[in-house]
Amino acid sequence: MKTTGTTGLRIFIALVSIVVLGTKCQDENAPPKVPYTAIHSDAHEPCMLDLAFDAAAAMPKNPHIKNKARAQSSVVDACLKTKDAARALQFAMQIPNWRKGLGVASYAYYCAQKGQEKEAARALEISRTTLKALANDGNEQEWRGKKIAAVIGATEEVLAFGVGATEDSGLWTNPRKAKFAAFADGLVKDEDFDQFAKSLRTTFESEDFAAVELAFESCLSVFHRYYQDHKRRDFLEHVVKKSYSRLPLTKRVDLVISLGEAALDHKDFSAAARLAGYAFELVAQAKWRPRDEIALNARIAALTFQAGDTDTARDEITAACDLYKTSRLRIVSVFRGQALRPLAEAFVKMNDTKQALYFYSQALDEALINPNSRPRAQELVAICISMATHHCRWSDELKEKALRVRSELGAPW
Repeated sequence: MKTTGTTGLRIFIALVSIVVLGTKCQDENAPPKVPYTAIHSDAHEPCMLDLAFDAAAAMPKNPHIKNKARAQSSVVDACLKTKDAARALQFAMQIPNWRKGLGVASYAYYCAQKGQEKEAARALEISRTTLKALANDGNEQEWRGKKIAAVIGATEEVLAFGVGATEDSGLWTNPRKAKFAAFADGLVKDEDFDQFAKSLRTTFESEDFAAVELAFESCLSVFHRYYQDHKRRDFLEHVVKKSYSRLPLTKRVDLVISLGEAALDHKDFSAAARLAGYAFELVAQAKWRPRDEIALNARIAALTFQAGDTDTARDEITAACDLYKTSRLRIVSVFRGQALRPLAEAFVKMNDTKQALYFYSQALDEALINPNSRPRAQELVAICISMATHHCRWSDELKEKALRVRSELGAPW
C-alpha cells in the first residue's frame, strides 16, 4: 500500500525507530537489513537524511566505529544546514563516540543563535559531559576535545551576550573570549568591527586549527552582513586572502569560492565572476589528484555559471567531465564519488537536473564495484546528504536504486 504526505513520513519514522531501538537487543556487529519498502516517503529531504543516517548507523561498531560516527556526524551537520534542528539532535544523540558531543554542541550553537537559550543550555550540558570524559581518557587525542570546546565556547559567548553582556565584559580584550566570538558572528556590532578584525588576525595566526576553521566561518557571515559597506567588505576579503596561507590549498580555494557565492547572494555578479576567476587561477597553480581537481573545477564552473558567464562555465564543466573520463581508472573506485558528486552538484546549480541525476547515479554505481558494504554505505550517505543540501529531488530510478543498496548492506563490511 502506498502512503503519501505526512502519513507516509510518520510511518517511515516509526519503522526506523523500531529498527534503531531493536538493534539494542541484537548483536551490534550484525545490524539488521531494513526492507527498502519501509523507507518510502514523499517528503524528499527528510527522507534522504533519514536514509543517510540509517545507512550510517548500519555500519558495525567493531571495527568501523570511526567511519560509522563520522558518517553519522555528517548527517547531523546536514540536518542543521537544512534547518532541521530536531532531527539533528535526535541523530547526534545516537553517535557512539566523541562526535556525539560535537554534534550536540553544534545543535546548542544553532539553538543559541535562534534565541532558544534553555534548549541551548541543556544541550551544552550534554556536550560538556562528553568533553569531560575525553579529558579523563588518557588514550584520547587532544584535537577531538579542542573541536568540541571551540563550539561550546562560541555557544557560551552567544548565550552570554544574549542575556545581557555589557561593553565592559571584556569580550574583545580577552583573547580566549575573542577567539570564540570570532566564530559567534552575531556578537559583532558596528562599533566592534575593528576589534573583530584584530581578533580574526590573531586567530588566523594561532596553532588552534579548530578555532581557525570556525573563524573563517564567522568571517563569511560578517562578509555577508557588511557586503554593502564596500570598505569593510573589501577589508575582510583582503584579510582572508592575506591570512589563509597557513591553510591547505584546498581550503583556500573553498574559501574563495564561498566568498564568490556570498557575492551571488547580493546580486554582485561581477564580483562573483572575479572570485571564480581567482579560484580557477589558484587551482591551475598546483598539481592535484584528479578527483580533487575535478571537484574544485566543478564548483568553480557552477559559480561562473551563476555569475552569468554561461559559455565559460559550460567549457569548464565539460573539461571537468572529460578529466573524469580520462582519469577514472586512476581513481580508486571507492573515491570516485568524491569527483562525481561535485559534478552532480554543479549541474544542479546550472539547472540541468537530468545530468545531475546521471552523475549521482554513476557515483552510486561506482561504489557498488567494491564488494564490501562499508564503502557502499559511505557513498550512499554522501549522495543523500548532497542531494538534500542541494535540494535535488529523487528520480524514481535513483530512489529505488538507493533503497535497494540500503536493503542489501551487510557482511562483508
